[in-house]
Amino acid sequence: MNGELAINARFLAQPTTGVQRFAREMTLALGKLRGKPLLLGPAGATLPDDWRAAGWRLATHPSATGQRWEQFLLPRATGAAMLVNLANTAPLLRRRQLLVLHDAGVFATPEAYSRPFRTWYRLLHRALAWRGTALATVSEFSRGEIERRLGVPRERVVVLGEGAEHILREPAVPPPLAAGSYVLAVGTPAAHKNLEDGLQRGKCGASIGFGNVQSTAVRVDTGIDYSDTGAVPVDQSGKYPQLRH
Repeated sequence: MNGELAINARFLAQPTTGVQRFAREMTLALGKLRGKPLLLGPAGATLPDDWRAAGWRLATHPSATGQRWEQFLLPRATGAAMLVNLANTAPLLRRRQLLVLHDAGVFATPEAYSRPFRTWYRLLHRALAWRGTALATVSEFSRGEIERRLGVPRERVVVLGEGAEHILREPAVPPPLAAGSYVLAVGTPAAHKNLEDGLQRGKCGASIGFGNVQSTAVRVDTGIDYSDTGAVPVDQSGKYPQLRH
């Protein structure tokens, strides 16, 4: 394997949210720094067309998916390479690996997750921390949460700051609304997104729209599915209706 590095590409089989976007961008950055490592994915993982054209390789299992693939089959497929896990989960049976743990949400806001999900994530994260897995996260705040919730010393957790330079690959568009007349929160109303305060502020007069972007880049004219929380819709031409304060 190139540079004895392999990437857990389970994120290529998942819908694109912030975690998966981070994984995609970090994978591309690693490819530029040290050559393209092999991507290992479950059944259903697919390479974007531009990745395939650029020479990326993805090895997938013919049938196994999810935790079964990640916990039992991924460790064997990795061989002697260093395994890089960029999206919150990693195989317990693997010693030589790095896990990017984006937050400690299953501990801090358990109501945002189903009981089976939070139970498994709590067990998994505690076990990986106990086994000495190399850990990274995306902010100083998350590093503090990992220290507090998992008992991991701060110095054991590397902070890999998130960026927004990927947006520079998209053409710029004019601001859709007058400055100060709206607030746009890209995310979901789930408890761990902490958007309740924003909804409350919406009662003060400004219209607030909450949407979830699943596309490959954030654009003001496409790809936003607004909820019914006072959002301002976009018509087919990409124009916004007049806002009333």
